Amino acid sequence: LDTAAVNKRALESLAMAGALDALGERGAVVALADRILKQARRMQELKASGQTTMFNMFGEEVASPLPEMELDEEAPEAAVSERLEWERDLLGTYVSQHPLQAAADELERRATTQLAQLAQAKGSRVKVGGLVNSLRERQTRKGDTFAVVELEDLSGTAELTVWPEQYQRTKATWSTSGILVAEVTVKERREGLLSAVVEKAETLVPGASKPAPPMERAAAANGTPPAPMPAPPPPSAAMPAPAPPRPAPAEAPPPPGDAQPGELWITMAESGDRAADSGLLGQIEQLLISFRHMGGAAPVFIEVRSNGSGTVLALSEQWRVPSTFAIANSLDNLLGDRGSAGFRAPAAAGAAAE
Repeated sequence: LDTAAVNKRALESLAMAGALDALGERGAVVALADRILKQARRMQELKASGQTTMFNMFGEEVASPLPEMELDEEAPEAAVSERLEWERDLLGTYVSQHPLQAAADELERRATTQLAQLAQAKGSRVKVGGLVNSLRERQTRKGDTFAVVELEDLSGTAELTVWPEQYQRTKATWSTSGILVAEVTVKERREGLLSAVVEKAETLVPGASKPAPPMERAAAANGTPPAPMPAPPPPSAAMPAPAPPRPAPAEAPPPPGDAQPGELWITMAESGDRAADSGLLGQIEQLLISFRHMGGAAPVFIEVRSNGSGTVLALSEQWRVPSTFAIANSLDNLLGDRGSAGFRAPAAAGAAAE
């Protein structure tokens, strides 16, 4: 991440628009923007000064990972309406869903004309419904306030005029991002332009008229009341008692001899002394190579601890080693007070890495 090209605002905008959804919930990613930029700046400073980390010294076998960043579980999730507003403001359209989808059935029932068809309703009074995209207040020659509202439905957008008397009665109805139904009179102005003047307006509450379940709708169509659901059968005294729970299977015995199950984990602390760290990693590499030629299936993980946090590196398959006490003991002795080595069961290793 080039912090010279991407600032906090740009990073937040990417998250708000959904470009970083793979990282987690948008509100939590936005809250993490400062930490992401701080870490990126630190990596750039290290690179510019010629410094490096332990992972950079391990050769080109693996990529250098960044310290893991966990999303703040206490960060409030962005509401659906807020996410949609972000998309509209940043992209000019809705991407994840349209805010009218939740009220589409109700709008279809209440509105008689879609906004894209207003031209065909010239000289008529019709009902339209949709989302308030914007509102501009203006003044008449007498100084009274009226409003020009941009309304959007699934067919398009149109401007509605709310004259002062009607605007005073329905002002609370015209909140931005609100969904409403309005009766409008469509008139032709000079030069063929149309105006839609609001006569009535009311807020539409999505879900206020929920459709009946399919069985009830079918019964109503036939003019018969829906049949009641059959009651569950009463418990029978002759019903056999439930079988006792089966005991959990016993743990499998350890493999014979020297073999150890699972994954090899090498945990070490970064000292800050580049020469010392490089030397220790070189010795670990040579030790792994000496055992690698024997063949094996145990994956190798290296966890580097630095400043109270850990970064885990999974080595590629070509670094797999045999599961033996010998390799774990050799690595443990090599690390000394700088770390430890041992085999872990895959489940335990996964929990430790989280």
